Amino acid sequence: MLVICRIHQRWVRALGDCFALDAKLWWATNQLGRGIVVFACLFLAAGISGCDSEVDGQLNRITIGSNPPGTNYNLLGAGIAKLLQEKLGIASTVRPFGGSSVYVPMLHRGEITLGINSSMDSYLSYRGIGPYTSPMPNLRALMSLWTVGLMYVVRADSGVHRIEELLGKRVVITMRANTSLASLHRAILATGGLTEESVVPITVSGLPEGLRL
Repeated sequence: MLVICRIHQRWVRALGDCFALDAKLWWATNQLGRGIVVFACLFLAAGISGCDSEVDGQLNRITIGSNPPGTNYNLLGAGIAKLLQEKLGIASTVRPFGGSSVYVPMLHRGEITLGINSSMDSYLSYRGIGPYTSPMPNLRALMSLWTVGLMYVVRADSGVHRIEELLGKRVVITMRANTSLASLHRAILATGGLTEESVVPITVSGLPEGLRL
């Protein structure tokens, strides 16, 4: 899990200095973890800007792209926004989207300031691989948050306990909100000797719709 930003040379220069501020903000970890502290340090050290119009001026607003309300991306984004606003005095809001496939291109264009994304999706979008038709060279990883495990979930009464038992069943392969996950879903099926053709592939808009199925 990463916090990603649009490239700006002042951010890059500040990366080597940001950790010196870590101890000063250590108390802030009680709710959101050390990742948020490092995140705040980067802001304090860099005086960052998210779009070209603010490159030479004072950053006065931060917009954080996230997944829909109730998801971990959204909850984390809200926590980051709250910390930045309270401790740095920068107006900060989290803006929910259907998924990272929607807001990462906006971040690349400078329409939002920050985004929370998986390392895999960030790499694919930066390189223009898979679901992304062209590279997004303006993207940069600002910090790493934590390692996120990916798994399939089933109903408790489904009787499915192993990947191979998904044979012939309806399985979400593609999520339009994060299209890069399709390749990872196929890899998970392969651990049970299955392919996309071994199941009934389903496409959903995002995680909430998939869980409702």
